[in-house]
Parts: sequence; structure tokens; C-alpha cells
Amino acid sequence: MIDPYWIAVHQMEPSSEHSADLRDLEAIVGSSGNVAWESLDSRQRERIRHSVASHLQVHSVICPASQAELADVMACAHRNQWQVLPCGAGSKLNWGSGWGKG
Repeated sequence: MIDPYWIAVHQMEPSSEHSADLRDLEAIVGSSGNVAWESLDSRQRERIRHSVASHLQVHSVICPASQAELADVMACAHRNQWQVLPCGAGSKLNWGSGWGKG
């Protein structure tokens, strides 16, 4: 189980700097705060999958441990023009139209 407050980060267009960008995120939250997609519980992956358009791919699931880390993650996502899906505990991800669905 991951931290109850997590964020899925999507990079609009893969770039050669993607690895460097992920290192920027790890510098903010540490390696334990950057969860590999494959490491997520199947229910968590399913909740996120149902919340994003099928043509989008989630590259990172980030678990900030503090408000300061959250602010830094959001600033990093803004600089890199990533889409962000705030997930909280993930229980309400099926509400609304979803991420990139219209």
C-alpha cells in the first residue's frame, strides 16, 4: 500500500530528457516517493486507468510526504508541461469525466 496522498504524472510528449525529469522528481520526493507503475496494487492501477483517456500513459506515481514536497512536485510538473492527476486515496477517481477525456 502506498501513501494515501499520491499524484499520477503524465508527460505529454516523451522527450530525451525524460530520465533527467524523473531524477528531478526523485530529488524532491526520494526514491521511495516515486512509485513504479508496476509496483502499484492492481486496484490502484485500475482506478487510474479508468480516470485517464486510453491514449494517455502515466509515467510516474509520486507520493509527496509534505506540503512542501507537493508544491515542488507541482512546480516541476508545471515547468515540464506535464498533466497531473491528484489522486488522494483514489476512492473518487471515477467521479467526473476523467483526465483527458473531454
